[in-house]
Amino acid sequence: ERAEKLGQSLTKIPYKDTFWKGTTRTRPRNGTLNKLAGIDFKQLSLSQKLNENQSGELWKGRWQGNDIVIKMLKIRDWTTRKSRDFNEEYPKLRIFSHPNVLPVLGACQAPPAPHPIIISHWMPYGSLYNVLHEGTSDPFPPPALQKKPEEINRRSADMWSFAVLLWELVTREVPFADLSNMEIGMKVALEGLRPTIPPGISPHICKLMKICMNEDPAKRPKFDMIVPILEKMQDK
Repeated sequence: ERAEKLGQSLTKIPYKDTFWKGTTRTRPRNGTLNKLAGIDFKQLSLSQKLNENQSGELWKGRWQGNDIVIKMLKIRDWTTRKSRDFNEEYPKLRIFSHPNVLPVLGACQAPPAPHPIIISHWMPYGSLYNVLHEGTSDPFPPPALQKKPEEINRRSADMWSFAVLLWELVTREVPFADLSNMEIGMKVALEGLRPTIPPGISPHICKLMKICMNEDPAKRPKFDMIVPILEKMQDK
């Protein structure tokens, strides 16, 4: 909703599906497609490098008249075996489709591309994280501020972070926006500071957030336990 207000188009990109040219559309049991050739690297136009790290480069570009994101993967020792594995894996990403997940449009092999490439839609306003935060950071879960990294229960810490994300989605606000990151860390770890749930929020969401932010990390649910709860909320 907020992305749309900012001008983000959620319309799917129309394009000529030459990606599947020369293939059959029947899916074998492993979910891949037969004789997949991939996108012709020469059809891609790279216009702006967005980021670079150890895993690869991220570029903005154009393909068939549409804005796209091009991920160039840095893979050491690109062998025939890795090429075959890549050919088997990326069609699974192409087949996967969900309205809340950025789709993969296609891929290029290396060679002729300089690196193996994965192509997806260009989202000018970035990820959900960027839309919600606009440059601010998430409050760390209390254990991450009180313990050594090797002592953290990552499952329970992830559940805390999920609860904060729920809070952001229902309030459309940044938690503790009036505090600096240092102040947030100190108050969460030492003073028990927690996001305040405002009135008017669904009681089901409120209950779920409280469960996921239980003061005892061992009592926080696992993700497979909350999926049925979320599905029931969706049905209602």
